[in-house]
Amino acid sequence: MQKLLIALAIVGLRILATTAQSCKVCQTANSAYCYNQTHFYNCMKNEITGDLDACSTGEVCSNSPAVCVPTADITDTIVDVCGSNGNGNCGSCSGSTTYTCVSSNQFARCVGGVTSSVYDCGANEVCVLSALTDYGTICVPNCTLSFLDLEATCSNDGNVKTTTVAPSTTTGVYTNVCDDAATSTELYFYTMNTADSSCRSYIYCQRSSTSAAFNVALYLSCPTTKPYYDNTQNACVTTKPSGC
Repeated sequence: MQKLLIALAIVGLRILATTAQSCKVCQTANSAYCYNQTHFYNCMKNEITGDLDACSTGEVCSNSPAVCVPTADITDTIVDVCGSNGNGNCGSCSGSTTYTCVSSNQFARCVGGVTSSVYDCGANEVCVLSALTDYGTICVPNCTLSFLDLEATCSNDGNVKTTTVAPSTTTGVYTNVCDDAATSTELYFYTMNTADSSCRSYIYCQRSSTSAAFNVALYLSCPTTKPYYDNTQNACVTTKPSGC
């Protein structure tokens, strides 16, 4: 009996290691959708449900049943899904990357090490991160994939949310953050999330004209390497700013 239990445990670990563990995909191992290294959605019937949740400080989104685990607990089987030992290319803004794929047919601009606005590839095109360096474009026509020996960087279809990821009842909170931080001439900008006392997130604000209301208030989070947003530097930094 004991040998049987050990065998089952080993099989369970292998299953955990081999099930879906890509960034921005509903994972079969824990029904979690890692939005980035530090935030996740829950999944039901392989679809995102509910609001965006944040991992605690020092934790990353993983394929573990606990979802968020300390970085020290990352192993070959417990994977930092959006990091270096997961499918980090999908949704990753590491290094000097200007753009990154966030779904099989969507890409996003990288600003300060995190994704901001999301864009769609053209009809019958897929997002291939390596093509940006090799061919000068991140969207590749389907008909050329086999010839160039390429495949989509992300396995999820184009369903990445492009507006605020806050629950609908608090959308106005983030819009108000944009209103409070705006000048009379700015159409788009980044600003600290005043609703987050930990300073681990910030807001991308956008409007169509200086007289229009803000129609985009996009919640963004800082990466684990630079976990705090400094409004004076307009960037994610390693040291927590004063006043947080």
